[in-house]
Amino acid sequence: MRLFDRFKKKNTNERIPAKGQVDFDSLVERARSGDPEQLTYLYAAFLNLDNWTYLASGNDPEKPKPYIGEVDGQPWIFIFTDSIKASEFDQNPDGRTKVIKMDVDSSLHLIYKLNERGVYGIRVNEGENGWFCSIAELPNIIGYIKNK
Repeated sequence: MRLFDRFKKKNTNERIPAKGQVDFDSLVERARSGDPEQLTYLYAAFLNLDNWTYLASGNDPEKPKPYIGEVDGQPWIFIFTDSIKASEFDQNPDGRTKVIKMDVDSSLHLIYKLNERGVYGIRVNEGENGWFCSIAELPNIIGYIKNK
C-alpha cells in the first residue's frame, strides 16, 4: 500500500486533481493565501505523486545521490514534482539534467535517514513557486493529512 492510499479514507482528496493533472504552480499560489486548507491540498497532492524527482549528484555516475544544497547555513534536500521542474532549477548549460526518480515511501525513508545525518529540510520545486518545510515537520504534516 502506498503512503497516500491511507489518506483516501476521508474526503481530503476530493478536491485534489487526478495524477498527471496536478498544476503545482496553481496549488502553491492558492496556498500563499494563508488558507490552511489550501496548504493541505498542496501537500496531499505532493504526497499523492507516484515518484518524487531529485537532481542527481555525486562523482559516481553508477550510484548518483540526490542533490543536497545549503540555504541559510542549513543543508536541504531538493525535491521536484517532475523532471521539467528539476531541469528549470538545474539550468545545466548543455540542457541535460540528470535526475533520480524515487517512489514516495522510499523517498520518505531516505529523507528521515538524511535528517539523522544533519539534513534540515526539504525544498520542493525550488524557485518562484516552490515551498519548503523542515524534515521534523513532515510526520506532523502527514499525520494531519491522514486525519483530515
